[in-house]
This record gives sequence, C-alpha cells and structure tokens, in this order.
Amino acid sequence: MRSRAARTLALAALGLCLGGVPSPADTVLSGEYNVQIDLRKQDRNYDWNFDSNNSDTYSNAQLRLFSQPFTGVEAFIKTEADWHPSDNNTSRPLFQFREADLRYRWDLGGKGFDSYLFSRQNRFWVENHLIQVVQSDPPSDGGNAQGFRVDSWGFLGGLNGTFIYSDYSSQFDPTGTNKNPLKTDDAVIVRLRDEFLERKLRAGFTYNRKIENQINEGPNAAASVIAGDLRYTLRNVELSLEYAQSVTDSTRQFPSPSVSFPDALDQKFLGIPLSDRGVWVGEIRSIQVGSASLGYINFAPVGWLRGPKFDNRLGDSNRDERGYTINTWYLVPGRAITLSNNLTRYEKKATIRRKVTELYSEAYIEFVNGFTGKVFYRNKRTTDDPGLLTERVDKNDDLFGEVQVESKLAWLRVEGKLKNLGTRNEKQLASIETSVNIGTQTKLYNRLMFGNDPTGLRRILFSQIQYRPAGNMDFFLEYGPSWIGDSQRPVDDGDLEGSGVQKDLIKLFVKGTF
Repeated sequence: MRSRAARTLALAALGLCLGGVPSPADTVLSGEYNVQIDLRKQDRNYDWNFDSNNSDTYSNAQLRLFSQPFTGVEAFIKTEADWHPSDNNTSRPLFQFREADLRYRWDLGGKGFDSYLFSRQNRFWVENHLIQVVQSDPPSDGGNAQGFRVDSWGFLGGLNGTFIYSDYSSQFDPTGTNKNPLKTDDAVIVRLRDEFLERKLRAGFTYNRKIENQINEGPNAAASVIAGDLRYTLRNVELSLEYAQSVTDSTRQFPSPSVSFPDALDQKFLGIPLSDRGVWVGEIRSIQVGSASLGYINFAPVGWLRGPKFDNRLGDSNRDERGYTINTWYLVPGRAITLSNNLTRYEKKATIRRKVTELYSEAYIEFVNGFTGKVFYRNKRTTDDPGLLTERVDKNDDLFGEVQVESKLAWLRVEGKLKNLGTRNEKQLASIETSVNIGTQTKLYNRLMFGNDPTGLRRILFSQIQYRPAGNMDFFLEYGPSWIGDSQRPVDDGDLEGSGVQKDLIKLFVKGTF
C-alpha cells in the first residue's frame, strides 16, 4: 500500500508537470551530478589502491522536474541514482524515485492556506521557541515520510495554524524482515498561534502524536504531547513561559530511581506539586542595565523543570532535569569588543543522581585591517552521586583562542585549544587554515592541525584545490582526511579531539548542475 501510494503521487506529479502547462517557461527540468574517486595508501589490500565506491566517496545523479501550470499550483518530482555502499544494493547505480510533492496555495486579503501532498520528504517543521515540541527532522527518519500538510493564516481573527499527518515511508519492508513488515509509524502534528494586544501578547498551542506501529504493539505504541506557549513584550523585554505535557497510552518503562532517594519522583517547585510527565521553561529576554557612556549590560535568564517521565517521540525528549542559565553580554562603548558570560546549572535526581555547573566566558574583538579575535574559557563540573560516599567530580576546563583575517586575496584563521585543563586527559589542539584566491576560478585551501595527546603528537594535513571553470561546475582535488576538523571550529571537531590521525588519501570530486 505504501509503495503504491508513493507511485500514485509520483505519477500525479509527473502528469501535472507535463499536462496543462500554458507556456514552456512554467516547467523546469534541472538536475545535478557528482563523481568521486580516491586513491588511498592505508586500509586497503594494496598500497594506493583505487576505489570509487566506499564510505568516503559518494557519486550521485539527480533529475528534477518542477512545474507551475497555474497560479498557486505547483508540482515537483525528483529521481536519483546513488553510487554508495550504504545507499544501494545493486552492482551498478539505478535511477529510482526519490521524492515528490503537489502544492496548492490560496491567498486573498490576508487570509489563505498553503497545502502540500508529499512523499519521501521532511515536512515536519513547525514554529518552536523554548521547548522543541517538534524537531524539524524528528527521530525515526522524519526526512523520509509521506503525507499531507496544511498551513493557514488570517482566519478566526488572525489565527495561524498548521496540520500535518504523515507516516514513515522508509520503514515499509515487504521482505518481512521487521516485526511488522507491512506497517509504518504514523505522526500527527497540530500547531496554532495568534497575537493579541497590538502584537504584545503571543499565544500558541502545539499537539503531536507518534504511533509506533512497526516496532511496538499494544497500549505502549503511542505517545502524545500537548504544549502551550506565551510571550508578552513589555517595552523592550520579552517574558516567555511554556509548558508541555506528555500522555502515554500506558505506563512506559523508565529507569527506577535509587531506593536511597524515595522522593526522586516527587516533583515540586516552591512547594507546588508538578506532574512527572510535564516540562516547564521560562525566559526573560532581556534585562538591560547601563548608559550610553558606560555601556549596557544585558541579562537573559532561562529556567526549566523537566519531569522524569516526559515522553516526546517527535521532538525534544530530555527529561529528569531542573536548572537555569543566565546569559549576559556587554558591548564596550567606543570599542568593537563584546564580552559575554553564560552560567548554567542543572541537576538530575530520578534516573541518575547528577549535578552539572558550567561557566562560559567569551571576549570577541574586532581589530583594524580586517582582523578579528575570540577568546573563551569554559569551566565545567559534573558531580555524580552528590552527598554520598560514592560522590565523583569530573572536571572539564577548556581554553580557546582564535585570530582570523580576510582580504580579497586570501583568508587566514589560527585556532588553539587547551582541552581538559589540569587533568590526565589534557590535550593541546591547534589548527591553521588558509584559503588563497589563485585566480578568478581557482582557490587553494589548506588546513593543518595538531593534537598533542598524553600518548603522543598527531599531525593532520588536508589540502584542496578548488577549480570552477563555470558557474555550474565544481572540480576539487584533495589530499588528506577531509572529515577531521570539518566543524565550524576545527579544534572543536570530535575527530580531532578524539583520536583522528593522518590518512594518505587523494580524492577527486567533480560536480555539475544544469
């Protein structure tokens, strides 16, 4: 049934693309391709062995057809062929249906709706604030779902609404390998929002329900979350309060609290009993103190209470936690300097006995001639079994520094980090990045990294020549492991912080679009 529904939607999208088109300009055929090959000295039977289909190479070809035959009506379909061991089980890549959607939008006088009928797409996004009631790509492969979505606005005095119903089409398994091979999980999402008092007050309601048809049976297969959010703007200060309550069809099993703490599930705040399946989060953003001559310091406190049995299967499922964060920032008057501090404290007491305190202090400075610098210090303490003979305190102190500069010719960034200061696991991490514009079409990028571990020194080099002969074609020639240091901050990358080592690897990458 799921496969037949996907084929029906794909054929409908294709028929709408090709039929009833007033002019060729309303239909667009596009696509892209990329080819990757590599030579590697390590990890293969023969030195410098050639391979074009492994975990580090990904070759892909796409064909996309988009049509807008009438105002407010759109259709889209994409087919794709992958050459990657985890994405195909054939000796050669085959073009297969990847995704499709039909859209109808109606807007008249500030009222309207926007609707999608989709297959193998991620259409789960809804407006979230302090509590991520629904994640944009929820668990269980939300990016490969099929269903329909309707967004409306302007009705009932300006109410905005979203309704989504979907199942997880990737779970369909006609081979019978899974427990329920012909069933897939289902999801329902509702979001309502409106503004009052000249937009000073915003009120919202969110509902989600996840039914796990594939892996669960009986009363424990479904869970729902009902959430509400309020925000009131008082001059330049926003006061926000949100609450979420989960409802599970039966008692879902959670780790039992320690017998030494019988009050672990007794949730109270200021003596008021709280639900063990509820989540409260509040924020003030932001309180400002100071003057134009002395500068302004801003405070933004956030506090939360998370019940130990909160069960959210479509979004943030963090539970058994209470704590607060105080964010502060200060702009030094007459100087391009920003000082910020974040103090976070929270504890868990039902599923585990733990207290965490973290202080993050940062200074960001803009120098002359395009130079910028950043320094931060992070002090973190994690205490397990506080107050008991088995109490253990883990210390994690990090010191980070960065300087970067950019011009029309080149870009340079130097980073250093001392991780786990003062412990036996202390590491010194460093990264030097350069990007030089050799010509209008050619760029040379280099990333040299160092990891000084307690057991030895690691050196990792990654180099890349980027050549773009045309606006729709890329040609990259690489040396070294691209996955080490590929984070927004190279010294924060998990591969560099861990045990990533140099690889003698040469890779060719060609990509084109049309």
